[in-house]
Amino acid sequence: MARRFPKILLIVLLYCLALPLNSNIAQGKQLHDLAALCGNAGSSNAFQSASATTQVLVCPPVVETGRAVLFAIHARPNTQVRVVIQYPNGDTALKIDRTDAAGIVAISLIVRYNPPYRYVSVPFQVIVGRPNAAESDVVAGTITVGQLPTIGVSKLRIHQVGIQTWCPADPLACIVHNGSSIIIRVDTQPRDPVSVSLFYPDGSSVPCAINDLTGTTISGDDGVYRCTLPVTYQPKQARARVNILVLAQISIGGNTVSLQRKFWLVFS
Repeated sequence: MARRFPKILLIVLLYCLALPLNSNIAQGKQLHDLAALCGNAGSSNAFQSASATTQVLVCPPVVETGRAVLFAIHARPNTQVRVVIQYPNGDTALKIDRTDAAGIVAISLIVRYNPPYRYVSVPFQVIVGRPNAAESDVVAGTITVGQLPTIGVSKLRIHQVGIQTWCPADPLACIVHNGSSIIIRVDTQPRDPVSVSLFYPDGSSVPCAINDLTGTTISGDDGVYRCTLPVTYQPKQARARVNILVLAQISIGGNTVSLQRKFWLVFS
């Protein structure tokens, strides 16, 4: 009996050491199965409950307004699951479903919130079982909601000070007199970094230092960046007019969008 005791102790010790490994392997397989539900989402964020019995993959982790976010969930089999998204404006998105016999369910929700800034963090909860019940399991996390891309809606406009109408799209029809000033306006999304410069034919340039409306280098809460620049140029040869370029660059979601307008600077 004395000889068997160390063997029994060794077996128990090996079994205990194997438990975390087996648990990690099981969780890894669950996450692998959930990742298959994400399909072509490209990326995901993983969350789990305090008890580690519920795993959630959110894909994609950054979702644009008007698009779907998928919650791939592994929990107790044949159990009710609620997904709740709480938007900063007080609105709530809720969807209820049940896990299958394998404890898997995929719940998709359309994001109906348009954030005032480029990105905003939005909290969610996945509740397994009846809400507030003793046996319920809760997973809490956040998703990142972004505004729709603004490449197609950003605009650059100019007009000479003292003239109330913006220059038409045709640069041949946009006339500015030498020695005057122009107003440059960029319409984009709120708080986008913007840089604006005016380029003369000899390669010299004059930048807009700041947004006149905010005193910063970003667009305002209404998405407007505006500045006033004097336009003075002395060509090397006598000319009736020269072509001037205005270039605006906007940082959108880590990418740079360039907009440009040309106008005729006349010397008469």
